[in-house]
Amino acid sequence: MTESLRRPILIVGSVPLDNATEVFLTLAEKIGGHVHCLPDGETGPRLDWVLWQHHVFQRHPAFETVERPAQRVDPRNPTGVNSKTIDMRYNRLKTGVDAATIELGRLGYAEGAAGSYRDFARLKSQGLIAAKCRFMMPIPTPYNVVDSTIWPEDRRVIEPVYERHLMREVEEIVDSIPSADLAIQWDVAHEVQNLAGGRPIWLDDGFDGVIIDP
Repeated sequence: MTESLRRPILIVGSVPLDNATEVFLTLAEKIGGHVHCLPDGETGPRLDWVLWQHHVFQRHPAFETVERPAQRVDPRNPTGVNSKTIDMRYNRLKTGVDAATIELGRLGYAEGAAGSYRDFARLKSQGLIAAKCRFMMPIPTPYNVVDSTIWPEDRRVIEPVYERHLMREVEEIVDSIPSADLAIQWDVAHEVQNLAGGRPIWLDDGFDGVIIDP
């Protein structure tokens, strides 16, 4: 590779390896000189991206789990014609429950970040990860989680509830990991698909509605 072709590399989050240590070591060895931060690969419980958040709602007495056929919509085929039909689980708010009163408990992102960072810091102290490299924690935005796990008619009222809990965990991550060692990546897959016409947007404003308030 010539010097003129060298560019920083961004590993977007998911890496198909067994655990965070394997991800860190593999990436550091193969492309360590070209990355500013390394993700933990979203291994373990977070392997299926947003779907692992089903447990947050399934364990909660305010929700019931239902099956609903849904169309997998291809952004190149927004009409859904000939799209593959799949069954997806959704979590529906029980009748009479006030969403504003719901406490979801721990989501798991803060614990995931803490465990992965311990491995990252250990490998960095051993010189196996570059001194200036940061640990990157990829986190799906509330919109992605709610869009994938919540009954469509309940999404508007559940999104602010979930956002409140997620921001608590982000604050915990920021407080517990040195800023010089941390990068947070917001995963916005569904937002991009929605704004491109590949999925229905259930917010009044597709642009302003997906921004997390500081």
